[in-house]
Amino acid sequence: MSTYVRPTRHEEASIMVPIDIQGLYSEAQTVLSPTTITGEWVSGNYDVSNFSKILVFLRVTALSGTGPSVTLNIEALDPASGEYAVVNSTGAITAVGLYTLKHDVYEHTIRFRLILGGTSPSATVSLGAVFKV
Repeated sequence: MSTYVRPTRHEEASIMVPIDIQGLYSEAQTVLSPTTITGEWVSGNYDVSNFSKILVFLRVTALSGTGPSVTLNIEALDPASGEYAVVNSTGAITAVGLYTLKHDVYEHTIRFRLILGGTSPSATVSLGAVFKV
């Protein structure tokens, strides 16, 4: 006994494409609301063990002093020593504007550090980050 299977018309066919739902997830956070800093600023710790990429936004709205600059560092916590090491940096920024820093995550715990350069520097900045699975 044979079973008849009706051919499927093109309009009825559907192609299933696998999608990594977790890969679509991201989390946006305000790391530092707009504020004026006159020295180093360091964030708290961020557990990034569930993320693979970070996009950091540094908004500089004012720079003053003699030869002022601001540098954004991403620092990773060494689990053996408990010390932090710089794993990514913008380099010295000397003009107002919006800057981004992309980072591939290999660490478990990170923090952000803003460092001012120049003589009697001051900077008005904000910092945001998007963490992507």
